[in-house]
Amino acid sequence: MTFSHKTESPRIAKAIMPWTKPSNIWNGRLTILVGIRLSGECAMPATDSLQSEPCAALRCASLVVLMGSMLWLGQGLLARRADEIVRSLREALAKYKDYRMALADGYEPAHPKVPQPHYHFTSKKRGFTAAFRFDPVEPTSLLYKKTASGYELEGAMYTARKGMSEDRLNERVPLSVAQWHAHINICLPPGGLTRRGDWKKFGFKGAIATEQECQQAGGRFFPQIYGWMLHVYPFEQSPEKIWTH
Repeated sequence: MTFSHKTESPRIAKAIMPWTKPSNIWNGRLTILVGIRLSGECAMPATDSLQSEPCAALRCASLVVLMGSMLWLGQGLLARRADEIVRSLREALAKYKDYRMALADGYEPAHPKVPQPHYHFTSKKRGFTAAFRFDPVEPTSLLYKKTASGYELEGAMYTARKGMSEDRLNERVPLSVAQWHAHINICLPPGGLTRRGDWKKFGFKGAIATEQECQQAGGRFFPQIYGWMLHVYPFEQSPEKIWTH
């Protein structure tokens, strides 16, 4: 896995599988594995004219058609795999529209008193299991937004351990569809994840993005905090919204 070094914000970095052709993909605080793009070249004969190799153009065209067919078939299989995951997850989450059912099943809200766009209700048991195997109907976390009467279910989050390869993540949920991400270059204040910290400087959205800056501020630096994560919103209608980060 390679990263470029130019940042647009200190928070988002993208990691690309080796056979993709990314543009600038570094953005300092969040790593995202984005989709597979396949490409191929047709080797033409080293002659001044195709007339000396009358079948060369035909062979090249045939190869391009074959590669296009294989790519179309592969994308179709991956899309069906992703659709199956969404259907299974949607059915499994139905009961958790009542957030009290999530609490009863061992999902605990993280930092419920801190204002957040999404509240992660996390199951430590499922998170531990996810480090070793993938079950689409047992996400590590449920994603809720706060309402006047409690919480409204939005989606779920899958997790995988830090060292898991791109290939293994792709086996879980196709990288051509989903965006696995990891939080990197995080500086936490001396008190940890509490409201006492200066969150303009520290934390996931803080300005500090290097170990040196973090040490100077008296914080604790983490090259990567938590493992790989993937947000899924199975009640949305389009793939772009279902798999958005």
